[in-house]
Amino acid sequence: MSSSDANTVFISYSHKDSVWVRETLLPRLRAHAFDILIDTDFKAGAFGLQQIEKCVIDCRHVLAVLSPAYMTSDWGTLENVMAQCLDPAARARKLVPVLHKDCIL
Repeated sequence: MSSSDANTVFISYSHKDSVWVRETLLPRLRAHAFDILIDTDFKAGAFGLQQIEKCVIDCRHVLAVLSPAYMTSDWGTLENVMAQCLDPAARARKLVPVLHKDCIL
């Protein structure tokens, strides 16, 4: 499930936006040869928080799918903070925002 390949991205999103992520974002990323890490690929029975941490650490970028639902999501906040901690000055552009729906940041 993990890779440190330059084209590997972890998708951080609210499950309220899962249809758009699955039907629009994922096909577009895959069409451009991105390797995708996403929570639906997590292994059943494994500790979810550890899987999130591994994905955030191993990926090149974390794509934060911004929407009102994401902005109030505890899991989205956690994934966002993890990515920012790994690249606090944003030199590596670890965290990449993707505006899905207008929201207040």
